[in-house]
Amino acid sequence: QRSPRQVRVISQDVNLASPFAIGDSTGGMGIPYAAGKEIVLLGANGVAVFTCTDSIPITRVTAGNGPAGAVVAALRTTGDVLLLRANGSLADILPFPAGAVKAMSLAPGGVVVQVPTGVEIHTTTGTTAVALPAGAALVDYAGGRILYTIGTEVHARSVATGADTLLLKGTPAAAVVPTYDTHGLGWAKGASVNFACAICLRYAP
Repeated sequence: QRSPRQVRVISQDVNLASPFAIGDSTGGMGIPYAAGKEIVLLGANGVAVFTCTDSIPITRVTAGNGPAGAVVAALRTTGDVLLLRANGSLADILPFPAGAVKAMSLAPGGVVVQVPTGVEIHTTTGTTAVALPAGAALVDYAGGRILYTIGTEVHARSVATGADTLLLKGTPAAAVVPTYDTHGLGWAKGASVNFACAICLRYAP
């Protein structure tokens, strides 16, 4: 809808961290967010697909069609990543040390997390490790490629071959903010918002 809709209000001391964790989404799954220990997945119509309450505060969320029927991944303050199904039930828990997970994405190819040693892709059958350049930050994952930023650049790296493609380049004054799914690449730069369809993107061999 063109008009904004108020979803939630939480009162909090101004010296505390943000009360909300709002996540990205792939595969048209809706938008996930967390407020304290509560995890919510909003559908395209703004109505909650599910709401569930964990025993531990949540600091990061993301949505997508993941392994084991998971549609939301939620990061606890203790470090564990919860995988939740479309009815809010628990599909799995991936254990990590507190503070280890810096970014994550959820896709049919697995749960993709950035940890201090690189990027790990967790599936129901095992884990694949992928190295990224020093200073790189995981943004998203789709079609077997990791979307990441480094400095003002946006890159896609193939998990299977390691081939790396420079997709976009911003400037210190106008950084590029990208997102990625099977439909294509979306990004904002300055006041402009852009989209390139998946078949329009050209990758390094």
